[in-house]
Amino acid sequence: MKTGTACPRVGDGSTQQVRRQAGFTLVELLVVVAIIALLVGMLLPAVQKVREAAARTQCQNNLKQQAIGMHSYLDAHGRFPSGMTNGVGSNSLSDWRLVWVHLLMPYIELDTDYAATIKAYPGAVPARPSAIAGLKTVREGRKQLLMCPSDPNAGKVQFFNAETGLHTNYAACAGSLPWNDGPTNWSTNLPWGTMSYNELDGVFFAQSATRLSHIADGTSNTLMLSEIRVFRDNGGHDVRGRMWNNNASGAVLFATTARPNPATPDRVSSCRPSVDGVTCVQGANQVFSMFARSCHVGGVNAALCDGSVRFVPNSISNATWLNLGVINDGAVLDPY
Repeated sequence: MKTGTACPRVGDGSTQQVRRQAGFTLVELLVVVAIIALLVGMLLPAVQKVREAAARTQCQNNLKQQAIGMHSYLDAHGRFPSGMTNGVGSNSLSDWRLVWVHLLMPYIELDTDYAATIKAYPGAVPARPSAIAGLKTVREGRKQLLMCPSDPNAGKVQFFNAETGLHTNYAACAGSLPWNDGPTNWSTNLPWGTMSYNELDGVFFAQSATRLSHIADGTSNTLMLSEIRVFRDNGGHDVRGRMWNNNASGAVLFATTARPNPATPDRVSSCRPSVDGVTCVQGANQVFSMFARSCHVGGVNAALCDGSVRFVPNSISNATWLNLGVINDGAVLDPY
């Protein structure tokens, strides 16, 4: 009789078959983690570039909307809005204290904010924002259209106290001169719109009333708006970009005295001396100047008086940038 071979059994002295549990060894796990870390390291810069590109596009769209609003204001009034309605350096609480941003509100779909603030105070806008009933509405309404998402402080400016103003990342071009460096002193409170066009050489300044006929160089060769940096009021006022209680500094205006993102410090009535590599000095004798700045790599967004928006590189020549700020110098501009 043929005898069959019995299968070996565990524990009976026969050959044992050892089973391994499924899983990763420590070495395999470390290799996987290293690969994931490498992929994240490779993808993160690309993601950041995409986010910055989106932020830059949003910033350009904001400028485009404001430029369209400027032309709507021009159609309605025959001139561009004043850079400031009160004189630079004036501290009178009876001043209107309006800047171009407020005048533009009804033309950039901020009618509610306009009604809650400007229209509600027809005689004189309160100097202190805490007295304005619609302040919260303005804070919320301004964030998207008046702030550039590339600026880390956009929409996050901490106010030194309840009496300081609101901030924007956009400024109107006052020309190639520091404030009060023209033939006469800006601080003189002339009736609104009566200041001579020989006073300064840009489109927007205190009590300006610029018409298209004044822009002899052509609207495609003249700056309207550009970006500026805003900073937190930590330990003191920093008025750059302040669009309320803007009584002395013209801090929503910029000059083309220095090209975009310069090492030259801003000069305003009150600021922090050095933040994020941007320097500033507090102006003396009402002589102020603020420059186009952004957090974009390589330059700033700017709107021209024809309504077009373009990215201007930091490498633009000083002469070209200077001449772009002037409405009637007759200079032939180099490509930029």
